Amino acid sequence: MNAPPDDLQWLSEPRMLGLCGLARSTFQSWVRAGLDINDPGGAYGEGAVLRTALLVQVREHLSLDDMVGAWRDFTASGAATEFLNHARCLREDGRLDLVIEPEHAGMAIARNDEELIAAVRHGNAPRPVIVVDVADRILHVLQSFRRMAKPGARPTERRRGRPRRSQGLRAIDSRRDS
Repeated sequence: MNAPPDDLQWLSEPRMLGLCGLARSTFQSWVRAGLDINDPGGAYGEGAVLRTALLVQVREHLSLDDMVGAWRDFTASGAATEFLNHARCLREDGRLDLVIEPEHAGMAIARNDEELIAAVRHGNAPRPVIVVDVADRILHVLQSFRRMAKPGARPTERRRGRPRRSQGLRAIDSRRDS
């Protein structure tokens, strides 16, 4: 049995946030708001990085509370798993559209014209949607993750605080004349 991709490689939280273009304080506010995207060891696999990159795109069009609700529905419906499966196989000429319903806190992914038409047209209940082509951004994040990721076992708990100062350094008082 092969290990899932999230168990093979990982990035530290600061590297993941930099790759996704997300400030640490924003990430922490998303976690406090109810998004289950935080890793206890501060090590993020391919799936977590791709999900975060997608959420950065969603947040540009939805409030935080609406994004949490949309993500909860997106995950429960199985669409998040479909997104990950498609994103992992994305190619340079690939198709991936994010469809957002800003007035109803909805989101969907379209991988081809048929899915896009189904996500945009609502027959007897028309509603405004925003369509964002996220294929290039997701592909860039995926390729960057694969170049930068560390192989092997992921840490299970975070290291707290700043790294200890090297013992070879000592403070010099600049006020003293020599």
